[in-house]
Amino acid sequence: AKKINEIKKKDKTPILCGGSGLYYRTIQRGIFEGSISNFNIREKLEKQYLKSPEILFKKLKKIDKKYAKIVHVNNKQRLIRAMEIYESTGKSPTEHFMKQKLNPTKTIELFTIFLNWERTTLNMRIKNRTSEMFKKGWINEVENLLELQKKQNKKFLSLESIGYKHIKYFLENKISKNEMLEKIYIKTRQLARRQEKWFRKEPVDLYVMMDSLKDKNLYKILGCFLGRIT
Repeated sequence: AKKINEIKKKDKTPILCGGSGLYYRTIQRGIFEGSISNFNIREKLEKQYLKSPEILFKKLKKIDKKYAKIVHVNNKQRLIRAMEIYESTGKSPTEHFMKQKLNPTKTIELFTIFLNWERTTLNMRIKNRTSEMFKKGWINEVENLLELQKKQNKKFLSLESIGYKHIKYFLENKISKNEMLEKIYIKTRQLARRQEKWFRKEPVDLYVMMDSLKDKNLYKILGCFLGRIT
């Protein structure tokens, strides 16, 4: 938010591209107090999750039934993060999100454009992008991260994300190369669907279907955008 306002003071228009739904929501609504991570609490919760994800999930349902409906018991990162927020602040994630709605980021006027593709096109782009990442040395990158993690005696959360986790399993001979590729492709498609559903609930100003985009549509988009910010 600080950088955005600095750019606007120079009479320029900041453009933010990409990012997850949570990052967008933070910019759009502001970040709640007490969002600083607590490593000791997270470490304790990770041990609890390894022992029994179901027990940890029951704790979440007890303190926040609403948030528990959108977090799956197998979603380790979100489940632990939800409990970390509660144990660090004494308030549930839903309470914090409600507070965000009452206190949106007032200094930033957003114009949000959501770029989307037809499902078949999107799936093909995901497959091509995955293939390109492997050509650029994705497996070597994971090997280097695993070596660095061992050397520093740290746990890199990035190695639990889509693709990195599956390459790690492949390097550990837990899955075949074909299984690795298929799992990455499926998980990425599922993530894309979840992102689309997420943004359907957000205050998006303009939806653009990229498959049918023509030059004349670009002028309409720019006209709409410039009309909003000038």
